[in-house]
Amino acid sequence: MIVITWMHVVSFLALALGGAGMVLSARRLHRVIKRTERRIAAAVDEKNAAAAELRLARRDEAAIRQAIEEAEEAIHGINRSTEEAEQRIEALKRQPKQVIGMADQEWQRYDRLWRVRVMNPSLPSALSRMPGGQAGEQGRMVHGFARSGLEFKARVEGRFAPSAGFIVGEAEMADLETAEPAA
Repeated sequence: MIVITWMHVVSFLALALGGAGMVLSARRLHRVIKRTERRIAAAVDEKNAAAAELRLARRDEAAIRQAIEEAEEAIHGINRSTEEAEQRIEALKRQPKQVIGMADQEWQRYDRLWRVRVMNPSLPSALSRMPGGQAGEQGRMVHGFARSGLEFKARVEGRFAPSAGFIVGEAEMADLETAEPAA
């Protein structure tokens, strides 16, 4: 038979209260651990996001650096072209002015400047006195814009008809730097 004394009851109650306190403390400790784990997980996620943004920023920085270098090269190229154009302009300013006979002055996209020699053996002096004519030469150079030499020659032949005694030479692309000056 078991004898229950008041000491046993008090011990049992103290043990029950201590166990309940331990369970409550363990639950509280579990909640604190879970909250800390969530904070750590959030901090790790933030760190990973920051690291990914840093990697993207470094990649973007490299792309931007390359774009800047390409832009600087393009600027240097433009500056060189500008300097060359200014030198050509100065050289052209120093050259005597040239008068050329133009068949037309209408320019369209992709047109080139062409020239042909127009001659009329029966009127050599009249053609050589016109703008674009050369002293001591028969005929004159006629310039104009067209997509091809054949197209330009056909337009000139329409203006200076072979039936009227005009002879139209072969069309060649004109270079104004080496163009023949007018008489």
